[in-house]
Amino acid sequence: MDLPVGLSLPQSWRVPWATLALSAAILFVYFFLSGGLLFISDQQLYPQAFSLDGTPQSLLSHIFVHVGIKHLVGNVVPLLLFGALVESTVSFHLLAVFLLSGVFASLLFAFLTAGTTLVGASAAISGVMGAALAAKPRHALLFLILTPIILFFFIFPGLQAYTDFRAGQLAQQQTTLSQQVVSLVKQQRVEEAAQANASLQEVVAQAAVEEAGKKREEEVSTDTSVHLFGALFGVAYLFLVRRRAFEEGISEFRSLGEDLYSFTKSGK
Repeated sequence: MDLPVGLSLPQSWRVPWATLALSAAILFVYFFLSGGLLFISDQQLYPQAFSLDGTPQSLLSHIFVHVGIKHLVGNVVPLLLFGALVESTVSFHLLAVFLLSGVFASLLFAFLTAGTTLVGASAAISGVMGAALAAKPRHALLFLILTPIILFFFIFPGLQAYTDFRAGQLAQQQTTLSQQVVSLVKQQRVEEAAQANASLQEVVAQAAVEEAGKKREEEVSTDTSVHLFGALFGVAYLFLVRRRAFEEGISEFRSLGEDLYSFTKSGK
């Protein structure tokens, strides 16, 4: 019984510079705003979030900020996979697909849903995924299967374990510094006690940010419709701007259907 053909890497595959640049930008923004912590504070996060009542620049900035570390990684992984696939087909049009899908999908969703506040690259990445499905359905369907397996069985458990480890580490630092402050005060080493107390307050603040961020990530949900809007914009961009790639994708869909039909018949 033969497997369907055509699941090798595209012949035009090359280093996906645009995909890497977008991924690096998202990671840089997150860790810049978080100051190297696992989570961004509310004070740093929400001014970047998009709503119809927000600032004009938030329509773009909200794409590059995320509510938590899982949200961040859960977007960067599919961006790397599907972005590289789209870039191998339409080159730096990937940037336009990503940005326009994120902007227009967020605008449409905000107009249809009163009081919405949006954060994250989900809509933009859905546009990239839609474009990948339209242009390279064989590889895109494979990535659709692999991505949740990679995330939910490997990456997310690792992130959860590290988040718990980090919380324990900060708690231990608080205990150690508290004991150190008490000891230094008893010894009347005032200056050293003040320095230790300053370090303690810094660790307490970091722990509070990370605990609040973890809770926020657990509570925040994403409406499926904004993902759908993003995917539709990605397909529409390909249809309007790169028609040849769109038509080649349609042809590949037909070929894939024929391969699957032959595969199922050969298995009987």
